[in-house]
Amino acid sequence: MSNVEDRLHRLGDQPVPTVSDDVVRGDLRRSRSELTRRRVRMGAAGLSIAAVAAIGTTAVVADDTQPTPVAPAPHIAAPPDQERNKIELVAYEGEQKQGFLIEKVPEGFVLQGVTPFNLNVTRPGDDSHIDDFRNKIVVMLESRSVTGAPHGDPVEVGDLDGWLRDSGGATTLTYIDGEHRVVVQAWDSLGLTSDQVIEFAEGVTVTDEAQAGIG
Repeated sequence: MSNVEDRLHRLGDQPVPTVSDDVVRGDLRRSRSELTRRRVRMGAAGLSIAAVAAIGTTAVVADDTQPTPVAPAPHIAAPPDQERNKIELVAYEGEQKQGFLIEKVPEGFVLQGVTPFNLNVTRPGDDSHIDDFRNKIVVMLESRSVTGAPHGDPVEVGDLDGWLRDSGGATTLTYIDGEHRVVVQAWDSLGLTSDQVIEFAEGVTVTDEAQAGIG
């Protein structure tokens, strides 16, 4: 113990080194600079994480709302307005099939076919599938999946209420014949006016064999 006491005593006799104010101020500046650098690094890291999170969220939203690509349908340009009036509806004299009956067709057009779900009127030589509605007049019952009110411009189909709208490349007429919601769609490439679409619809009769699709 005496050795330890002697050593402590000798240390107590030594002068305590003094530190100048400049050294203290320098230490403070270095400490504050290091603290600032740490805060900047932490802030930058936080911003990077937020940016990644934001990019991830945007990607999810964009992927969730992006429509499924669909192969474009072949397009036949609609004739000019002055040529539309040259197309006339004439009496249909061909064979009728149960489901949908018609009284008129555009002159030179033929009845492509009839199923319980739709009737198609086309130009001669159209050998596309009966369920391919492009560049045709199509008659059908509105899908059973549709529950809302019809939309479009109000029109009269004879003494029936109807709604006419532009479906993007086609004119679509929906009307109620008392028991059914009937849909007539005429592609713009055929050159029919809205009045002619309505006139065609006035000659449509829906029979008991007609069925509404789903979807």
